[in-house]
Amino acid sequence: MRDGMTRVETYGTELEAEMALNQLQAMGISGVLEKDDADGLMPQLDMIEGIVLLVFPEDAAQARAILQGTGGDGSGPWTCPACGEEGEPGYDACWNCGRERM
Repeated sequence: MRDGMTRVETYGTELEAEMALNQLQAMGISGVLEKDDADGLMPQLDMIEGIVLLVFPEDAAQARAILQGTGGDGSGPWTCPACGEEGEPGYDACWNCGRERM
């Protein structure tokens, strides 16, 4: 592990891990991915060992909340006031009718 950083989650694919890291970075949380695939020579190790998402300890609780969809900053799941559809965390407009989150 990187010095001073803590594991938040482990993913089976690089795409999943990168999406999670991008989500955290969009919320202002710095992080890195750590994997052991023998410098790309053995990509199957990612599926066995997993790809670890690391953040600084002071951001760990908020990062876990964001990744679990509870927000940690008020950006969790929400209900559209116009059509009643459930909105996903991180989105400011309803996927169904386009109304902005209130």
